[in-house]
Amino acid sequence: MSDTSSPATTLRARIETQMTPAARYGVVVLALLLCIFGLRTLIGSVEALRVEARRTAGDLALLSDSSAEETWAKRLEQARSAQATWEGHIWTAVSEGVGAAQLEVTLRGLCNEAGVAKLQMTVSPEPLRRGELTFLRFSVSGEMPPGSFHTLAAGLGTARPDLLVTDVQLAAQRSGGVTIKIEGLAPFRAG
Repeated sequence: MSDTSSPATTLRARIETQMTPAARYGVVVLALLLCIFGLRTLIGSVEALRVEARRTAGDLALLSDSSAEETWAKRLEQARSAQATWEGHIWTAVSEGVGAAQLEVTLRGLCNEAGVAKLQMTVSPEPLRRGELTFLRFSVSGEMPPGSFHTLAAGLGTARPDLLVTDVQLAAQRSGGVTIKIEGLAPFRAG
């Protein structure tokens, strides 16, 4: 005798004969719960992959965007320009002593243009350090003819490299002239 029944029919027959209706409902509910859990896991994985794909697409767009390279190139050029401008405001010499000598020559020239008489000048070769900045200190005193202080003030204010005036003392003389004392700093870099 040959068995013509299929394996699915045999399984169904076994379940019907060996399981109660409540157990069959339990198996169906268990199968549904496993399907729901599997779908939720699959949905979570798909969402994580979707987020990763968006992030990767954004990274790829950033890497392939030539305007981003142009932006950074422009920023580099701006930074170099700002650095060059700043370096134009700094006194530079091979040593503090040479820098102090250059500063003294410049100050002496400004005072001579303004007509300062009895000139006394001090430029300290010992630099003043404040964080990453270094300064040379200077002091100038003397007598000026009437109406010539503005020439010295303009020269100090427009000097390049910069001269930072920290103190100005003026005293009128009976002759109409002015006795001056000016102290200041000059940004400096030895190099």
